[in-house]
Amino acid sequence: SQSMRSMQRFKSFPYSSAICVLLVFAWNVFGLSVDWQASNQNVKSMDWKTLNPETFAQAISDDGRQIAKDDKYMGAVQEIWQSTKPHTYPTEISSFVYHGEEEAGDQRTELYGHVARRKQTSEGGERRSIPGVLLFHTAAGPQDVFLFQKASLILQSIDCVVFISDILSDEQGWGWGSDRSRYIAEKESLMGDNAKLMQSRVAAAVKTLCKIGSLCGDDIQVDPRRIAAMGWCFGGHPIFELGMTSPALASSIPDLGVKAMVTFHGVFGRDW
Repeated sequence: SQSMRSMQRFKSFPYSSAICVLLVFAWNVFGLSVDWQASNQNVKSMDWKTLNPETFAQAISDDGRQIAKDDKYMGAVQEIWQSTKPHTYPTEISSFVYHGEEEAGDQRTELYGHVARRKQTSEGGERRSIPGVLLFHTAAGPQDVFLFQKASLILQSIDCVVFISDILSDEQGWGWGSDRSRYIAEKESLMGDNAKLMQSRVAAAVKTLCKIGSLCGDDIQVDPRRIAAMGWCFGGHPIFELGMTSPALASSIPDLGVKAMVTFHGVFGRDW
């Protein structure tokens, strides 16, 4: 399909910094607006933190999450992050709990993502609509300082909302563990039955991003016509499923337009 032809594979992490910048500048993202009728129901309390290398300098974060494999990994990401200065725009990030769509009622799986944006300098005002970018994590899960660095890079290039989604339901960073049995079991569950569970997690991420302004209770809304997605390694799977299912998603998300999908050394397919 046309969506799938837009995907590309890359062999190493250094390419991703340049591609992030090229992607966001290549978008035709200006001159559009949406008249959102936002609801104040189910507004979440956000814990905004400054998104910079100093805030995320330890493998174990202040709230106890493991966000790096070890000090060596943290040091490598920190070196890249600090070398991308100057940071023209102050940015911020907040953890964000949302739910999968695979179960009904109170049994829905909790997913542990992150919302990042340019720092808000005023309260209230006219509601404005900006692009949204989905980031799909590696097998290490969503608690990854590398993803925070990528969110920061994107936000320096374009005024948007970045949503680091969670495919594994990993709150504390268990994806970094050396025992891979839990990850293997989760992967098999996600990819079983023709990737039904994976598709539902992808759908939950897209829908959450598109209504994130209402959920956060602020004046920014994501324009569903201007969505992009990036995935690294294991994150190639959700990119693949997004490409396959975006026409169906459009039936439940008015005006949905996934304008770009990119994966870096991505893993594709449903055959192990």
